Amino acid sequence: MAPIRSRKRWGNRRRRPRPVVYQRRSFLLTRNETAFFRVLSPLLADCYRVSCKVRLADLVTCADRDWQRGQANRISQKHIDFVVYCFASSRIVAAIELDDASHQLPQRRSRDAFVNRLFRQIGVRLIRVSAQWQYDGDRIAAQLVRAGLLVNERMGCVAGRGVGQKRTWKR
Repeated sequence: MAPIRSRKRWGNRRRRPRPVVYQRRSFLLTRNETAFFRVLSPLLADCYRVSCKVRLADLVTCADRDWQRGQANRISQKHIDFVVYCFASSRIVAAIELDDASHQLPQRRSRDAFVNRLFRQIGVRLIRVSAQWQYDGDRIAAQLVRAGLLVNERMGCVAGRGVGQKRTWKR
């Protein structure tokens, strides 16, 4: 009878709710990423769309056997800043990574080398852009053209916030 009593004693206990450890983020993109996105979007031809912060595991995969052996860890928790895809077919055309100061750290360089090899292997263009607070539309357009993408008419120098606009960020 003791096991039944023990089971009853613990079985009727309710677990205490754990405190919430997660918080909502105010913005999907950082200020820097937003500035780039505002320049990139009007540059791309109408046949393309852009997705932001895409997991590598959404772009590449491996065999189930390799996935279970831990190869998935290298791709499941990493993301690419922007992915350009064909609107009509959703075919991935290019990926864009903004390189800020953190990309100079040894650990980050190793990650970048892995990502570079991965994109070469899958045959998708990886465009690396130095992170800035403002982006030159002509320079970005030239990088897109070199990568084989169609662009709209060049826009000249475009500030991330727009000329004369106030910053509306609130943190």
